[in-house]
Amino acid sequence: MEPKVVTNDVTITNTNKGIEIPATLTMPETCTEIVIFSHGIMGDRREYLDTQTRISELLSQNNVASLRIDHRGHGESKAPLYDYCIRTQVEDLEEAFHWVKQVLEIDKISLFGTSFGAAASVICGVKYSSTISKVVLLAPTLDMEATFLNPSTSWGRQYFGAANIKSGLNAGGIKLADNYRLATDALIDISMLNLPKLLSLSRELSIIIFHGDKDDIVPLSASLSVSNAHDNIHLIVMANTEHGLTEVGDETFSSHQSLKNIQNVVNRILQD
Repeated sequence: MEPKVVTNDVTITNTNKGIEIPATLTMPETCTEIVIFSHGIMGDRREYLDTQTRISELLSQNNVASLRIDHRGHGESKAPLYDYCIRTQVEDLEEAFHWVKQVLEIDKISLFGTSFGAAASVICGVKYSSTISKVVLLAPTLDMEATFLNPSTSWGRQYFGAANIKSGLNAGGIKLADNYRLATDALIDISMLNLPKLLSLSRELSIIIFHGDKDDIVPLSASLSVSNAHDNIHLIVMANTEHGLTEVGDETFSSHQSLKNIQNVVNRILQD
């Protein structure tokens, strides 16, 4: 019999800054473990094709709770989009982390970062490595140079590159879509952050990366590089998979490969 599961929308308040963080909490009746999700650029707590929602539902069937948050300017967040950067993602994720420990009183906590949300997950994972059980990353932005400054993917070349970032710093950001501009603070973070160096400072943290071999947004080469350099980082390359968990051309999250990918992610989260 499947466990009884309750899913509720909650609001976590950053009391220092008065920022409200919309979130969805999925709680099995009996659980001692939780995963906190962090989404990427132009995403929200559901993510593309409800990827994070789907993972949460599968985890709940195995008595693992989840908390999915909307970062500033995304989803149901009322904060302005220009507040969104890696630094504020870290603040949001930290607030969610402390809320879980204080309100839910769950001590076994894992972090799950998708794409641009990987940076915040890594930073919080390193900062709280004595408490965080593991960090799982999906198509993570780990190398700012290869993704943004000197991009090797078609998406990166279309929107970024050193010249476009320089122009964006003067123009208040880079427009990625109608009503969506990645603001100056985000571009500054991109220009300064060295995640591979940070990862070298916390080799006791267990990190699992899932990355599709057909990802044309975030380069697979970055995930290969960090996994080869660190014994505590394990990379799973997903065949014929785009940026996320879906197979190339699968717009309904229903192909055999897509379903295999998501089940593999859940299985790895469940492993001690």
